[in-house]
Amino acid sequence: MRTKINIFILAILLSSGMFTACGGGDDKDPAPSTPTQLEENNAGNDKDSADIGKDDGANTQSPLDFRDLEAFIEEDMKAEKINGLSAFIVKDDKLIWTKGFGKADIATGRTVKPTTAFMLGSVSKVVTGVVLMTLYDQDKFQLDDDINNYLPFKVVNPAHPNEPITFKMLLAHASSIQDLAYEDLETNLVYAYGQDIQLDLGDFLKDYLTSEGKYYQADGSYLTQKPGTKFEYSNIGSALCGYLAEVISGKSFHEYSNEVLFRPLEMQNTGWWLREINLDDAALPYQDDGTLIGHYTFVDYPNGQLRSSAEDMSKFMLMFMNGGSLNGKTILKSSTVDLIMTRAGFDDSSGYGLSWAYDKDEDENIILGHNGAEQGVQTDFYFNPETKVGVMVTANKEIALDGIRDRLLEAGAK
Repeated sequence: MRTKINIFILAILLSSGMFTACGGGDDKDPAPSTPTQLEENNAGNDKDSADIGKDDGANTQSPLDFRDLEAFIEEDMKAEKINGLSAFIVKDDKLIWTKGFGKADIATGRTVKPTTAFMLGSVSKVVTGVVLMTLYDQDKFQLDDDINNYLPFKVVNPAHPNEPITFKMLLAHASSIQDLAYEDLETNLVYAYGQDIQLDLGDFLKDYLTSEGKYYQADGSYLTQKPGTKFEYSNIGSALCGYLAEVISGKSFHEYSNEVLFRPLEMQNTGWWLREINLDDAALPYQDDGTLIGHYTFVDYPNGQLRSSAEDMSKFMLMFMNGGSLNGKTILKSSTVDLIMTRAGFDDSSGYGLSWAYDKDEDENIILGHNGAEQGVQTDFYFNPETKVGVMVTANKEIALDGIRDRLLEAGAK
């Protein structure tokens, strides 16, 4: 079965830190784009000097300044036959542009808006990392702690039974946990179409990672290399980060995410489960040939299942870029944001901080964030620490978006 490994992970082993995004096939022509006014995004917000990300008119570019960018996006959508797409640009402490293009639902003709939720694929990992690190800020764990001190079951590499796996290893994809055994699992076991999956995250991980588990493979659940010595991009490892947040907080992962992140930042159309978002304003995923896939969920959801909108994710980006706080709400300590951005230092993992990945744009500028792909969806979510420009582009087709990403970064830097 298809695994949820991002296409850039092979290239992260290269010393350059460059990633390669995946390509896609044919789809239907997109409908004309839907214009969006920034004033609509910020309607009803009281402005004061402490507000970040809220348009005060003075530093927000006119939509006319983005005509070339919008024309480029529309041409790219037409050439690549992308049904629907949404994007944003933030700069310094402001959302300066956001817009929806094309169709969220071909059958009904429903258009994409900045409030439209898309499944973000592995961009979810940066959110999972932030949620887990809120517990680090509460002194609930240390990065070099053995995760077995917190779990209700033991996670042990059978080739190195005396070597601990730490939080830092998990967050930097150096834990020696691998996804190979996942490929042997039946799709209908780990995926659910049209509904929220019933299989419990903790039960699944126990069965995948412990020797008595029914999905366990000694050479498929773990590498032969010692924990902390080899980079191995792992969706299972990222899902385990979410489960650790659940166990340590004493709340389900989705509930804890709502409590410490989504509600404080007023991310109003964001959720891990279908029941948490407005499905009347959510983009349906499509295959390359235009065939509807429809909404779905999967058991290891913290690694790629988050659905969110451009409007909501612009708030998350601004929070992170501004040292962990937004509009008087502190999500992370600024020192923790710095820690997340610091390259982890494990062998072969120089492209990673803690869940956030380093990349380069087409002009070789260093950027930080993540991309993500799943069935019928693709997202790029990055910021440039030098220009202080952050962007996201997300589509309801699995196709390379790095060209649009780079044009967004360029437009924001002007």
